Amino acid sequence: MKIFFIIISLLIVSGCDDDTSQNNSNNTINNNNINNSSNNTNNTNNTNNTNNTNNTLNVGTLSFETGEVPVRTGGDNLVLTDKVWDEEYSATVSVDASQAPSHPLEKGIGGINMEAQFGGFNVMTGYDLNLNVANQMKSLNLVGKTVRWPGGGYDTLDYVGCIGDPHTRPLQSFFGTDQQCTFGPQEANEFAQITQSELWMQVQPMLVDPSIQDSVITHSAFPVYNHNSGEAGTINSRVINWEIGNEQYALSADDYSVQDFVSAAIPMIAAMRQEDPSIKIWVPLFLNYSNNWFSAQSDWNQVIIANLAHLVDGFSVHNGYAPIVPSAGNADDVVDAYKAMFSNALWVEENIQDIRDLIAQYADESAPDLKFAITEMNAAFGIFPDQHNMMNHVQTLASGAYFASMLATYAQMGDVTHVHAFTGVQFTTMGLLGVTDGTYTSTPDTHSGPALVLRQWNAWADGNVLTDVEVTSPTFSSKTLGWMQQINSIPLLSVFVIKSNDGSALKIMLVNRSLTQSARVNLQITGFEPSEARVSLVTGFAADSNPGLTIPDVVNPAEPAEFNRFRSGTIGEIWIASEEEPFMNFLRVPPASVVFLTAL
Repeated sequence: MKIFFIIISLLIVSGCDDDTSQNNSNNTINNNNINNSSNNTNNTNNTNNTNNTNNTLNVGTLSFETGEVPVRTGGDNLVLTDKVWDEEYSATVSVDASQAPSHPLEKGIGGINMEAQFGGFNVMTGYDLNLNVANQMKSLNLVGKTVRWPGGGYDTLDYVGCIGDPHTRPLQSFFGTDQQCTFGPQEANEFAQITQSELWMQVQPMLVDPSIQDSVITHSAFPVYNHNSGEAGTINSRVINWEIGNEQYALSADDYSVQDFVSAAIPMIAAMRQEDPSIKIWVPLFLNYSNNWFSAQSDWNQVIIANLAHLVDGFSVHNGYAPIVPSAGNADDVVDAYKAMFSNALWVEENIQDIRDLIAQYADESAPDLKFAITEMNAAFGIFPDQHNMMNHVQTLASGAYFASMLATYAQMGDVTHVHAFTGVQFTTMGLLGVTDGTYTSTPDTHSGPALVLRQWNAWADGNVLTDVEVTSPTFSSKTLGWMQQINSIPLLSVFVIKSNDGSALKIMLVNRSLTQSARVNLQITGFEPSEARVSLVTGFAADSNPGLTIPDVVNPAEPAEFNRFRSGTIGEIWIASEEEPFMNFLRVPPASVVFLTAL
């Protein structure tokens, strides 16, 4: 594994607990790499216990005392009091707004997955509810430019079973019970229509019974998206993006070898291109990294690239899940789990670059300019809910901060065109939307941390990416835990900068990866003189604050671990605050929170 950033400052700090001993490091974001260089300053006590509000925009800072609700007004436009957190660290962001942009940001890069839904298992158990969810996601910018329907397991048999009238679809065994598919490709199509997004379809090569390959293509995938749906009117949302296969094919050569996959995929791609030459086709690559061992086949990527790169438009990658850790025994374990989670934003930079190197080595000369799609991404703490007491921490404020830092990491690369959140509604525990006390609720306060972040991102992220950004921030170190190996000197503050297409606005996203300290950020901007600041903040009472979404009855989760407030999860624990103020050079970001700043 290559060393992907230079570590000069080796002092290990928490940033996530009471240890305030910190080194400031200059983290210059340039050419998609994070380079740490010493600023020759060893600030061993960077905690300020004074509430100095001079020239500081205190948007969204909390009047925080245990059990006390901050003052909030204005419904969805929440305005908070000006009292700051007692513990804070200082950081500096320096950006020359006159620099040439690296690349345009893919508009709506933050997409969403709508997993196959089965009656009795998932929130979405009826057609009307599907439409309500679609309208809600449209109004809240929760979809982006694409909505992805994964479509099945190892093959497309499940997928075929989800076609047709929801009331007459065949029963299928799902989690050990016979259930009916209530959200299939027909509903996915209507969902895409309502949300005005492109539908991304995943289909599976028929490795078990290749004889039904043609049936899948001609009777399942294409025609279902060109049908008349009756009351909903004529729907003709032609699917542009097709993803062939999922990560399970790489898990074991005993079940399906990479050669078997290629043999099935080549005729499938040819048939699909013949049906519609204008579509885009993606196939999965899975290059193991850190302790994340998606693929048991060491030659998977080389064989896929050598045989399929010239036939496809890009590769799908699932490296957005983290940290997949053991159950937590106490609050310190929860802190370590969150630190490991945050480290993945650095790991995936290395992973994508290694995949680029393999493409350069093995791809045929006739291969197009290949792109990447991160088709599944979210915080993920465990695999089996009934064996893991952090499973539902995917809802928390800190998981939203992770989601934001991952979006920024992928968006900064330039060759990543899609990032799909997994999944849109409560599927086991990873739904961005879910239920509270057995009832599906549609108010923004019921959304998870990642959902609130995705909502703000899709409303904010438009323009051209600036990568020459210098960030001076204290750092922390993670431990080797779960899927993540140890990393030293992870900046507490993550920063992503874009400039509007017309040059009238500079947009800065600030992600505070400290669980206990607010960040007092000094913005040093040259080449642009803003006078106004529009700020939206995703924040809450504590890093593990959450809306208290209910885990589906199909699982029996363990008693949840807690850092501070997880077991107090309820509506109103996390929220979005928005303000417009004269621009100032300083602002504060509460712990585990995300600021979306537009400077005008």
